[in-house]
Amino acid sequence: MADRLIISANDFKLQYALIDASAYVNGVKITGTGAKLYNVTIYAPNGIALDADESCEITNCILEGSTKDIDIASGKTVTSKNNCFHHHTSKTNNVGVGTLSDISSLFGQDPYFNDLVKWDFTLRFDSPCIDKGFDLGLTEDINGILVLSGKINIGAYESVEEWFDFSPIFNFNFNF
Repeated sequence: MADRLIISANDFKLQYALIDASAYVNGVKITGTGAKLYNVTIYAPNGIALDADESCEITNCILEGSTKDIDIASGKTVTSKNNCFHHHTSKTNNVGVGTLSDISSLFGQDPYFNDLVKWDFTLRFDSPCIDKGFDLGLTEDINGILVLSGKINIGAYESVEEWFDFSPIFNFNFNF
């Protein structure tokens, strides 16, 4: 078994992507400098979701690994903002010997995917990742769904449900 995706290019940017590494050991291994992952969902049920051999930036990502969500090499830093680490209970838990510099991420929280059995990585209505992302100015998610300014989800999928107001359009009051 090998890594699912190896990012070796310098200054590489990946946005609104789903990486299903269920047939591999690890999800993403970063060997190039300056990589940026924005609104990426990494599912690695057999290993580490993100293995950072070089410093990189991750924003609005869901890291779902079985053994560790993230492993950072010695002397390297992962700059993290508004991510969801399912199996990490804090930013110092199981991160190897490198540094996780974090702002506003969710630690130890299940992202509540709709149906992993059917490979549905969209978020359930009660997911803690809904509207908890940082606005990067991106306009469409992985499926082409419009991203509403100020209502950014963590992960690769935006929620269509939040577009609709289910309150009554008309309020009828009948007096007999």
